[in-house]
Amino acid sequence: MRDSIEDADTVIIGTGMGAMTAARLLQDQRRDSIIMLEAHTTLGGMTHEFQRHGDGHQWSFASGLHYLGKTEDRFATANTIRYLTGDRIQWQDLPERYDVFDWGSGHIGIPAGHMRLEDELTRRFPTESPAIRRYLRRSLPAAARGLTIINIANSLPERLRSIARPLARMAGKLALKTTKDVMQAHFQSPELRAILAFQWGDYGQSPANTAFGFHATIAMHYAGGAIFPIGGPARIGTKTIDMIRQAGGDVRAGHRVTDIMVDDGRATGVRVHDKASNSSYLIEAANVVSGIGARRTAELLPEPLGPILQAELVTLGRNISCCILFLGLSTSPSTLGFDGANHWLFEGLDHEAAAGAMPGEGPLYVSFGSLKDPASRTHSLEVMALTDPAHFDRWAGDDDARNAPDYMAEKERIAARILERIEKRHPGFQELVLHQELATPLTFGTYQRAADGAFYGLPASPERMVNRLASPRWPVEGLYLAGQDAMTPGILGAAAGGVRAAGVMLGRDATPKLMASIAKSAGRKLRAGEPWNGFLKVAEIELESPTVKSFTLVSPDGAPMPFQWKPGQFLTLHAQLSPKTMLRSYTISSACGDAATSLRLTIKAQPDGRVSPWLHDELKEGDLIEVAGPFGACTFEPSDADQLVLIGGGVGVTPFASILDDLTKRRANTRVTALFGFRTQNDILFKEEMVRWCEALPNLDLHVIVSEPDEDWSGEHGRIDRALLLRLVPDIAQTRVHVCGPEGLMDAMFDLLPSLGVAKQAIHSEKFNESLSEAELAKGASVTVTFARQGRTAEGKVGQSLLDIAQAAGVDVPMVCGAGSCGACRMRVLAGAVKHPKGTALSATEEADGYILACQARPQSDLSVDA
Repeated sequence: MRDSIEDADTVIIGTGMGAMTAARLLQDQRRDSIIMLEAHTTLGGMTHEFQRHGDGHQWSFASGLHYLGKTEDRFATANTIRYLTGDRIQWQDLPERYDVFDWGSGHIGIPAGHMRLEDELTRRFPTESPAIRRYLRRSLPAAARGLTIINIANSLPERLRSIARPLARMAGKLALKTTKDVMQAHFQSPELRAILAFQWGDYGQSPANTAFGFHATIAMHYAGGAIFPIGGPARIGTKTIDMIRQAGGDVRAGHRVTDIMVDDGRATGVRVHDKASNSSYLIEAANVVSGIGARRTAELLPEPLGPILQAELVTLGRNISCCILFLGLSTSPSTLGFDGANHWLFEGLDHEAAAGAMPGEGPLYVSFGSLKDPASRTHSLEVMALTDPAHFDRWAGDDDARNAPDYMAEKERIAARILERIEKRHPGFQELVLHQELATPLTFGTYQRAADGAFYGLPASPERMVNRLASPRWPVEGLYLAGQDAMTPGILGAAAGGVRAAGVMLGRDATPKLMASIAKSAGRKLRAGEPWNGFLKVAEIELESPTVKSFTLVSPDGAPMPFQWKPGQFLTLHAQLSPKTMLRSYTISSACGDAATSLRLTIKAQPDGRVSPWLHDELKEGDLIEVAGPFGACTFEPSDADQLVLIGGGVGVTPFASILDDLTKRRANTRVTALFGFRTQNDILFKEEMVRWCEALPNLDLHVIVSEPDEDWSGEHGRIDRALLLRLVPDIAQTRVHVCGPEGLMDAMFDLLPSLGVAKQAIHSEKFNESLSEAELAKGASVTVTFARQGRTAEGKVGQSLLDIAQAAGVDVPMVCGAGSCGACRMRVLAGAVKHPKGTALSATEEADGYILACQARPQSDLSVDA
C-alpha cells in the first residue's frame, strides 16, 4: 500500500527538552507549522514521571529530572521554564546545602553560593586558600565561557567553521583540558580534588575523561543552589506540550520515525510508523529537527551517509549509564534526618575506580523527590547507580533475554546491594521501603531510546567538544540537532541545544535574540482576570456550617497572590484522587484588593460527590493543591450597574460574598438587594461577614430566608418565589440580577425573572458542569470513545464528560480549567453524537466546524474525536 503523505514547515523528532524548546521558539519567531513525533506513548522526554500503587499509597517517580540549578544569568533555569510553559511552574528551593558528598570516611554538604563554598573549603583546607579562590572565581567561569565559544564555533556554517574553530580552541584552551588535569594543577590535597569533582555524575563522565568545560558549566549552573519544580518534573513537559498545541503544533505519541529522507544532500522529510494502526506514512518538510541525540539521528539517515556518520560518532566512545532503583516508602525519610538534599554515596575518594566499578558498587546518587516537592502526599525516592552499560550488553537487543533468570537475578543483586549500602550509612532505612523496582541501561534504551542507555548523550569528553556532529548544524542541509548533544548534558543543557538549533534555523544565528526573548518573558505580569495555573497552600480551614468549609489559600512562598481575580470568578481545583486527577470548579468567596495575599474558597461536601468530600476529609492546613484560574464572566464591579440584586441559595452565595467584600473595600455606593436562602439556621453562611457588610454598605438591603426555620427564627422564611421578590424587590425589572445556587433554584429563577420584566441580558449566572456520581455512572449506557490521533480507545457512560472518560483511561488530553473557560481541551468530533453546552470558550465558527471541549462534552453514542 502506498504511504500517505502529509506536509509541515518543520517536523521535530522526539518530545524531549531540546525538541520542545526548538518547537516553542520556532512557533513564536517564525510561526512554523510543526509536527512533533514521539515514539512512545509518554511525551516530555526525561521530564516525565510514572506512578505505582500499593499498600494504600500512590508513589510518583521521576525518570530523569531530579534537580536544577538556581542560576542568575539570562538563560536562568526559572526564566527558561517560565518561557516554555507559559509561566506555569513554581519552584521549591532545596536545602541550603543541596548536595551532600559522602565518601564513607567523611562527608561535606555543598552550600549554595560560591562565596559560601569558598569559605567552607578554606576552613577545611586553609593552606589551599589561594588555589580555591582562583579556581572558583577565575577557572570555572573561564572554562564555562570557553565551552560556549567552542559550541558557537561548531554551529557556524561550514565556510566559517574552519576559520572560527582554531580561534575558539585557543579561547577555550582551559575548557578542553580534562577535569582531572585541572584539579591536579590547582590543588595538592587529593581530598579537596575529590570534593570539587564529585558532581561528575551530573554529566556522566569521570574526571580523567571529562572536558573541564563541561564540569565548569555544571558547577556554575549550581552556583546559586538548587531548585525543584513544585508538583514534580512532569509538569514541565506537559505544560510545554500544552503551549505548543495551543499555538497550533501537532504533537503525536506512538509515532516513531523510521527514516529521515534525504534528496540531493538535503533533508526533505521523514517516514513514520504509527504504532496504533501499524501503518506508515510520510511527512514532507522544509526542515527536520532531531531531539533524539546524535547517534539515533545518524541511524535514521540513508546509506552511505548514515553509516559514515555513525562510524564518526563511534570514535567518541560510550558514555556512562546507570541503574535506577525506584523506592516507595511507608513514611517520610525525614524521620532518619534527611531534608531533601541529594546524597552522593561513594566508597572512597578515587573517582576513576568508582566509575569502573560493578553495578551497585560505584557511585550512588540518592534523590528524595517527595522531600523536594511540597505538593507530594506520599514519599518516594530514586537511587541512581552509575555504571558502564557494557555490563548489560549480553542482554541487549533480545527482549526474551530480559526475562531470563540470570538477568532478573542480576537486577535483584544490584537492588539488594544498593539498599545494603544505604542502610549501612543510614540505619533503619530499609524498614521504610514498601515498593522497589530497578531500571537498567536497557530500560533507558527501551523507553527513552537512549543509545546504549546513555541518557546523558555523547560523552562529555575533550574529543566531543571538537567533533563536528556535536552541533545543531549537521552535514545535511535542512537537518538540525536539538538537545544535549548540540550543547551540554542535562535538562537545561538540552534546552540550550534547542535554543541553538532554532537560532541556526532562523538565520544569521539568532541565538542572542532568542535568549533575550526568553529573559524578557520573566518580567511579564498577569493582567487582572488572566488565568494562572499552579499550586497554592492551605493556610486555614474554617467550618462554616455542618457541611460547608472555607479554605484560605496563599502562595507557597508567602508572596502576594500570583494572579488577580474579579468578584464572582471561580477557580478549578486539580484534586489528586488516586489513581487520577479530577477537576472541580469552586467560586472564590473573597475579594481581591491590591496585592492580595490570600483568597478563600467556600465548599460544601456533597454527599454523592467524589472531590468535595475528599477536600473536607483529606486536605489539611499546610497542604498544597493545584489550582487554575480565575475563570468566569459572571462578575460584578461598580461600573457595571447602579442597582444590583443578588439571589443565592446555600453554598451558591459564595460569589456574592466576593462581590460584597469588593464593594466594601471600594466603599461603593451601589444599591444592592441580597436575598440569601438556606434550609436551616445552621446552614447560614458568612454570619460575621453579613454584619460587616451591612455596617459598611449603607445601600445594602440584605435578607436571609430560611426554608425550615426553628421556632426562634424571626427573619424571612419559606422559599424565594414570586411573592417574596415582588415584596422585597418591587423594582426588580429595572435592575441587574445575579443568580447562583442549587439547580432547582436557578431553573426556577430563569423561568420567574423574565415574567417579572427582567430582561434576559440583565440576568447573570454561572453553572458548572458537574461529573456524574458513582450511582449515575452505574445506570448509564456504555459508550466507546476513539481518540483517533493517538490510536487509543476508552470506555465510558452516556452523560459522562469526555474529559473524565479520557482521564480514567490514561489518555493524554490537555486540561486546565475543566469548566469550559480556557479552551485547552479543544478537539474536533469525527463521528458520533455528543451533547455540548453553548457559551463556552469556543467561537461560533469552531462550533460549526465540529469542535468541542472535552470537559463539557458528554457523548450520547460511540464517539470518535481528532485527539
